[in-house]
Amino acid sequence: MKGIARASMAALIAALALGAAASAEAPAGIADATGDWRYTVEGGFAVAAAYVGEPRSALFVPAELDGLPVIGVGGDFLLLAPDTEVVFLPEGVEYVGDGAFRGCPKLLDADLRAGLKSIGEAAFQNCGSMLLIELPEGLISIGARAFANCGSMTTCVIPASVGHIGEGAFDLDGRLTLEVIAGSYAEAYAAENGIPYISSVWAE
Repeated sequence: MKGIARASMAALIAALALGAAASAEAPAGIADATGDWRYTVEGGFAVAAAYVGEPRSALFVPAELDGLPVIGVGGDFLLLAPDTEVVFLPEGVEYVGDGAFRGCPKLLDADLRAGLKSIGEAAFQNCGSMLLIELPEGLISIGARAFANCGSMTTCVIPASVGHIGEGAFDLDGRLTLEVIAGSYAEAYAAENGIPYISSVWAE
């Protein structure tokens, strides 16, 4: 079940090119800055709040900002980076905030790593170009409308660790298939909501 997104990710990375436009201005209220990044501080950790550098097709979120480990990605993170096609989060990021990647028109994929525990409400809502996403083992919660209006998405891989999926997290138009573990919460969710799914009896 794993590896579907990894293979497509490798193909995307090989094809992506760097943009060449001017830097954008950071949203108001975000005081801390380092280079192309804006962030807030949360209990000795950094929460990546915005990327304000030159547009990039592939965006790698750093594991640290000014020496502070990055623990989360804040809301509207890609508001100023609409040309992003693939975003890579480092291991150690524990949450994706509400609306973090909402409405990013070109986003095709998000590489989510071990350590991620929650995906906020509407985190990927209206990302109409996304085709698939593989959620990492250890994820616990998927917020309401997290993947709503992702009309191109055909596959979402959900690990057995997920124990909560919020209302309207996925579109119910029949295009999407969930890949789940047999006997898991995600399998029961798919069955109860009439979402096509494929069950596996193993997990990596």
